[in-house]
Amino acid sequence: MRRYFKKHTLGISGTFFFICIKVVFLNRVSILKGQLIDAAVGKIEMRLREVLVLFSVFLLAYLAGSFLLGIIRYATKMNIVKDLKDDFLTSSLLRNRAAIRELDVSKSVSSYTAEMNLVDLQYLTMGGNLIEYIVNILVTLTSIALIDWRMSIVSLAVYVVPVFFTKTQQNKLTKAQKRFQAENDQHTDSFLQKLKGVEAIKNYHIEGKIFDLFNSSLSKLVKEDIRRSETRARTNGMSSALTYVSQAIIAGLSVFFVFRGEISAGNFVSIFALSSAISGQIYWLARSVEAVISARPAVKSVLDYIDVPQKNSDPVPARPVQDTSLVLQVDDLSLNYDDRTILDGLNLAVRKGEKVLVLGASGSGKSSLMSLIAGYLRPDGGDIYLAEEDRSSLISMVEQDAFIFSGTLEDNLFCEDITDDAEIAELLRTLGLSTLQEEGQDVAERGRNLSGGERKRLSLARGFLRDSEIFILDEPLANVDAENIERIEDLILGIQNRTVILISHQVSDRLYGGVDTVYALDDGKLRCLKSRKDNFYQNDVEKAASRSKVQAGNVCDVGCV
Repeated sequence: MRRYFKKHTLGISGTFFFICIKVVFLNRVSILKGQLIDAAVGKIEMRLREVLVLFSVFLLAYLAGSFLLGIIRYATKMNIVKDLKDDFLTSSLLRNRAAIRELDVSKSVSSYTAEMNLVDLQYLTMGGNLIEYIVNILVTLTSIALIDWRMSIVSLAVYVVPVFFTKTQQNKLTKAQKRFQAENDQHTDSFLQKLKGVEAIKNYHIEGKIFDLFNSSLSKLVKEDIRRSETRARTNGMSSALTYVSQAIIAGLSVFFVFRGEISAGNFVSIFALSSAISGQIYWLARSVEAVISARPAVKSVLDYIDVPQKNSDPVPARPVQDTSLVLQVDDLSLNYDDRTILDGLNLAVRKGEKVLVLGASGSGKSSLMSLIAGYLRPDGGDIYLAEEDRSSLISMVEQDAFIFSGTLEDNLFCEDITDDAEIAELLRTLGLSTLQEEGQDVAERGRNLSGGERKRLSLARGFLRDSEIFILDEPLANVDAENIERIEDLILGIQNRTVILISHQVSDRLYGGVDTVYALDDGKLRCLKSRKDNFYQNDVEKAASRSKVQAGNVCDVGCV
């Protein structure tokens, strides 16, 4: 948190300044209470009217200081929380593609909500109060010392006991908070899974079973929260008891000194008022210390999440291509899932501006190959060479099930940098999306108010509008009606000055014949089915995708060049 405190040094300094102003004037008001009594009985030279004027002035100054302190402290705290939330999202966006795939969404949601709330309410709010309580106690002890130094020493001795007691409970409080947070993460994950699978729950009529599972998880969370509250209650109860005992000791000694004539009645009132203030401050000091301590695991969890990009900043390794005519080269690539081999020594070379089609059955590893090239997965072996090191600017990938955001159609095109509205309108018309644009219809999250074909065409529009060297299309014709298939094929075949890689389990003869190179992915390797250079064409797509029907003379391990 130091970097956030350092960034807001001015606000923190202003907060500390007005804390001092507030505390000093509050103590002066308490002392003037006793001086009012002494002035009334003639124990001091100041007249009662003078004391009343001073009392009023210091009281108004205290109120003004409290008002300004509240504004500055709250604004500073909220600015720190804003920076934390900004960095939280930035941390997610800056992760490399492989780290994004490994991201635990439920844990992220829990960190952004429950843990961020703890950081706000307990660590920052109670931490700010903690500083005020410490300053208040120190200034109050100094004020008591000016009246009678013995009472100041006694006050210090008896009032620090609750603080030390709270400190001894640090480990218990931290463990209780960690157990609760772990249970909360599991419950949040359980809730998200059930929310995502609500359609399956309704289809199979298992609402009762799901509710029982949810209620069991919630009961465990409540039980852990109660255990955490019990730990805090025991700590607070003992701290309160020790505080009241301390206050009784101070009051008794003050009465004893008055009885012996060592302090005046007015001084007794001042000491009692100041000591009462200390007792309240000590109580809340203990509560604040406990809150800050219990919030430390949440602070660490949030900061660990934010700092992941700095710890994992290296993307999936990709070397520069040696042949400048190539935009992509893959050498001896391998990938395994558990005991299953997905890719086994795969080789591929793609020239700049080439249109490549990769055919393969479902589960053959087509999407995994593209994810490796795009940097979403880490290979178990082999090398990937690219024309540019920065994958984000080099590659655009339209996945089979692309995410649709809630908002307008234009919001989902990500075309802020495109100033040619006519280009956008023409693309939407070609893809059959112009009606949505004209109606100004908002898009629901995940495109729930769109048909499957509209969602697919909207995701394709994103890729067509983005100016990247490599354009990867994963099953671009899936869930597209016959009326729009030809439109999409025209767009794909009409792409100029971009390298296009299509992966599909089947395509039309027209698209098959229009691309430059066709590969079949089988048994973890690529086999060349068609190349412009060797003038080999295979019009029967199913026959071409079948390993047994591929002509041996046209099978190549390093790509058709």
